[in-house]
Amino acid sequence: MPLTIFSVVFIHGLQGNPRRTWHYKGTVEKQVWVVSQEDKPPASPKSFWKKKEKTCTPIGCWKTQTEKVSVNWPADLLPLDFGNVRILTYGYDSRVTKYFGGSANQSNIDSFGRDFLSALEGIRRFCPTRPLIFVAHSLGGIIVKEALRRSRDSCHQMHLRAVYDHVSAIMFFGTPHRGSPDGGWGIMLRNVAKATLFDTNPQILRDLDSMSTTGKLDNLNEAFSDMLLEKDFMITTFQENFSSALDDRKHEIRVSMNANHMEMCRFGNRSDPGYEKFIQAFSLHVNAVHRRHSNEIKGV
Repeated sequence: MPLTIFSVVFIHGLQGNPRRTWHYKGTVEKQVWVVSQEDKPPASPKSFWKKKEKTCTPIGCWKTQTEKVSVNWPADLLPLDFGNVRILTYGYDSRVTKYFGGSANQSNIDSFGRDFLSALEGIRRFCPTRPLIFVAHSLGGIIVKEALRRSRDSCHQMHLRAVYDHVSAIMFFGTPHRGSPDGGWGIMLRNVAKATLFDTNPQILRDLDSMSTTGKLDNLNEAFSDMLLEKDFMITTFQENFSSALDDRKHEIRVSMNANHMEMCRFGNRSDPGYEKFIQAFSLHVNAVHRRHSNEIKGV
């Protein structure tokens, strides 16, 4: 069993799920060798007096076949490329609207970040110094930053501070660091929903609105900039548009994904172009873990 040298934590985004967010369901094309049989007569004339025997020579060709697949790539693909990683997924109720299903979760970014930090510290209690890499989609990236802000400020609670102290890299998928125009659209939806059977969470929508006056994202971005100066950890931003970039030339690597906001973090196989981009960036972070923490590897 290989030594576990770091942990990677996956956290989903708005309206997401700890499994479905990373789960690819669809079709993939595969090259398969299709064999046919061709009768070939014996080459030797001596066989004329013997009982004739037929020999079969397999021939065929490469063909493209389409097959249905269902892949949870953090569990099905990533361990094939990195066997020395502990893979964790975190789930929370990120639904901002519900229909006939009771009340929508009224938590906000602060409470989501606090709960995430507490859960992460608890599961790492026996390996608190193991290096951490976060992989976050959409709102999940905001929650990671909020959890790290709280961890950084926990100077008198060293068990919580340990999370911040051992972060090596963060990989953002479509995180709206400066808010999203869709946030304002969500406020409008809430007004419409009052006359229907929907229930919504207005606080999350307001915080994510790029025109918001709450100042939550601005304050969080300032705190995160200070963290980057202190910690100098690496950032990879996978984006479907430029609005999801940090614009930090020193720490950030930008990677464009040819997919929409929901599909950009779902991969069907190891040759998926999106997965190949992820692995290339992930490898950089893993190499950094080896360089920075070679003397701090703990546990298995």
